[in-house]
Amino acid sequence: MHLTNYAINKSASNYIMNKGSEKDEVGHKRSLTFALKYIDQMGFDSKQVLLDIKDTIIKTICTV
Repeated sequence: MHLTNYAINKSASNYIMNKGSEKDEVGHKRSLTFALKYIDQMGFDSKQVLLDIKDTIIKTICTV
């Protein structure tokens, strides 16, 4: 997965707009739901990924 700045990407000639949540696999912007499904399809545990993200957020806030 490649992440870029939307402000730059949206003016690209090959930019494809995602026009609805029911087709979240189309276009350059992806939903969290799609990302978690993709993580599962790649053989990883999306629930663990979410727990790791939560843990990182909590640790980041605690350091402040």
